Amino acid sequence: MSFTMPDGRQFSPSGLTKLALLMASMMVLMGSAAVSPSLHGIEVELGTSKYLASMVVSLPSLVVAVFGFPVGYLADRVGLARTLVASLALFMLSGASG
Repeated sequence: MSFTMPDGRQFSPSGLTKLALLMASMMVLMGSAAVSPSLHGIEVELGTSKYLASMVVSLPSLVVAVFGFPVGYLADRVGLARTLVASLALFMLSGASG
């Protein structure tokens, strides 16, 4: 698989590049899968409904849907690699803050 860059050059990603992109795209899904078993505990501990406890799983996907286009625009302006690194850093900081 190869891609044509805007300047006409051909780009063929290595296996490591493909793996890094796959792992980055799976972060939201894996986070949801890790939290799902503890939903009942969250519901009991916070004294909330099942609906509100389940929002813990769906809110990351909602954030991706809302910020997808603005971050795509940012990636076009500052570069894909910088945007990916900044996004991963923000994701790690957000995840560790809990």
